[in-house]
Amino acid sequence: MVSNSGSGVGGDSFILGGDDNAIGGNTFDTGTATGFASYQKSGASTWTLTGIGSTAQDWSIAAGTLVGDSTSLAGNIDDAAALVFNQAADGSFGGIVSGTGSLAKTGTGTLVLTGANTYGGGTTIDAGTLSVSSDGNLGDSAGAVDIDNATLQAGASFASARAFSLTNYAHIDTQGFDLTLSGPITTSGYGILFKDGTGTLTVTGQANAYQGTIIDCGTLALSGDGAISGTLDIQGGATLDISQTRAGASIGTLGGNGTVALGGQTLTVNLGASNWSFDGTLDDGGIGGGTGGSMVLDDDLGIATFTGVNGYTGSTTIAAGTLALTGTGSIAASSGLIDNGTFDIAGTRGGASVASLGGSGAVTLGSQTLTLSRAHDSFDGVIAGSGGLLFDGGRQVLNGANTYTGLTDVHGGTLIVGDDAHASAAIAGSAQVENGATLGGHGRIGGDVTVQSGGHLAPGASIGTLTVGGNLVAASGSVLDYEFGAPGADLHTFGTGDNVKVDGNLELDGAVLNVADAGGMGPGLYNVFRWGGSLIETNGGVALGSTPTGSLLQLQTLSADRQINLIATTGLTLNIWNANGQATASHMGGGSGTWTTTAPVWTDAQADVTSAMQPQPGFAIFGGTAGTVTVDNGAGTVSATGLQFASDGYTLTGDTLTLVGAGGSAPVIRVGDGSGAGTGMTATIGNVLAGSAGLTKTDLGTLVLGGANTYTGGTFVDGGTLSVSGDGNLGAASGGLTLDGGTLRVTGT
Repeated sequence: MVSNSGSGVGGDSFILGGDDNAIGGNTFDTGTATGFASYQKSGASTWTLTGIGSTAQDWSIAAGTLVGDSTSLAGNIDDAAALVFNQAADGSFGGIVSGTGSLAKTGTGTLVLTGANTYGGGTTIDAGTLSVSSDGNLGDSAGAVDIDNATLQAGASFASARAFSLTNYAHIDTQGFDLTLSGPITTSGYGILFKDGTGTLTVTGQANAYQGTIIDCGTLALSGDGAISGTLDIQGGATLDISQTRAGASIGTLGGNGTVALGGQTLTVNLGASNWSFDGTLDDGGIGGGTGGSMVLDDDLGIATFTGVNGYTGSTTIAAGTLALTGTGSIAASSGLIDNGTFDIAGTRGGASVASLGGSGAVTLGSQTLTLSRAHDSFDGVIAGSGGLLFDGGRQVLNGANTYTGLTDVHGGTLIVGDDAHASAAIAGSAQVENGATLGGHGRIGGDVTVQSGGHLAPGASIGTLTVGGNLVAASGSVLDYEFGAPGADLHTFGTGDNVKVDGNLELDGAVLNVADAGGMGPGLYNVFRWGGSLIETNGGVALGSTPTGSLLQLQTLSADRQINLIATTGLTLNIWNANGQATASHMGGGSGTWTTTAPVWTDAQADVTSAMQPQPGFAIFGGTAGTVTVDNGAGTVSATGLQFASDGYTLTGDTLTLVGAGGSAPVIRVGDGSGAGTGMTATIGNVLAGSAGLTKTDLGTLVLGGANTYTGGTFVDGGTLSVSGDGNLGAASGGLTLDGGTLRVTGT
């Protein structure tokens, strides 16, 4: 129904009414109705305005729907029902829309709203583009905006706290401006948000739920409690920025080749069972600044693939699923990887690098090399493939039974294969330890191990056994760092300490053994090496380096038993000659040999251990099978506080023997065993005796002095016979001769 059509006069009103729509629709050319005091739409019907409207035509919509465009509608509109701009072509509407009704934008064209509108029924964009420059263009702030397969475009920078609904494919075009949405955002249908245009769209509202987001251009920034969900696709040159969030962001999948700016926040990707690839990068920084951004891959069995060189510096966590790097994909800048799913670098070109490796998942190398650049973690999972590992710094523990067969190159830092709770830890391939680096642990290296000059081998972590399945080569200048604890129950039982078991050959080419007391180290026998093949030694094999203060240590090689042991003699008295190695707890050994400050020719009363004399100088006892004892000062001055020859027929020869007084008394030389049998015993000392405390001959046997002795302090014969060939045998001429129960025999002239 049309009332008062034509030119109005005075206070006439123009009304489009009715409750029914005509077949083909109700249309009216606004250019044919001019001069009325008011223009009204009443009734439940829908009327479409055509023609060219005038700014003098202010419409009121009491009921039903009024449809027009920026040409047919030009004045203000009091909307109490429904207003539709069906915009086929681009246009601008500068009037003010007020009332309680709604505004809908249809048609493929762009409608620009410029008025300070106050309508309260919300805005629906069903097609084309609605462009606004302020939140006020969209009516009362309580009115929601629904974008359904259409676009909301910003014509200037502004903020809005109203609610938004995204239906099917919803586009927001910032067009180079900054738009902030702080209200709730909900979805229906497909519920996909497209961020178009340069500039920044900032979302700060809570409970934002998107089925998916595609950032075609510019930046989508989340701030405060702002959130998105579902799939995320970031096109080249576009950015998702979560640097201003309070708790990071959580998405479903990540695709495209744009950028995620993390700042110091965490991006969580909930894979589900989906597979996706991201060719862009995750980086620190962003609008809010910050460093230490992190990434968490969570949920189920999907595969996430990174092909870009990511620059974020926080942690990477694979809570479930697979993170695969392909091509030049990298997370090397990340502070560390916690892998409780699968980390796959088989598809990379040239391998991959992570700072550190933790968790209990799997690592798939393929034929590539994984580099750990600044390790600080323990990995309890399994590393597999034909590739290898390169350790560049820090301290990394591998506690799993790793099956990778490539080289483990310890270039820097420390690699522990098995801590004290994971002796079953293993690496299947070979290993090399470079200068300044350390290999240790309780586990097993399946192949060969080469310790280069300056490299360190430190079995255990702390005390324990490291097993080498192949051959072990310790080069000249290599370092063996061992710790030892409590000794065994006796000197024939190994104490607690580090050791290396080599299934193949053991080659020692001038290594240094550093000994540390892990607590309770004492006199006893400690194992250093066991081997199953051959022992190869050059450049002295292995020598002691640093040792605990005050300790007396000696290396023992038992080729037949395939053992190298450490003998700790601190606190023991080793003064019974055992050059022939036949001493037992019931009889002395004796035999011929060389007496030096380091020669292992002395034992204790129980014959538990044979080592250098201890203490030095000590009281030397020669018994068992008599022999020739050759004194050699090449390693240091040989000295003694006294001598006893308890068997007949011993001869001392060689370098000078220095006699040292003890407790203010002259050194004693006994010939005899304290019984009457001593009468028939003779000992000959043909080398020079030196010292300043004199010499006392005791017991029943005969001592023959044949050297040009230089000792001072006099000669005392308190028992038995002292036989000399001349005065020079009795020491310095200034010394006296005292016979006090003994006999002097002179055989010369």
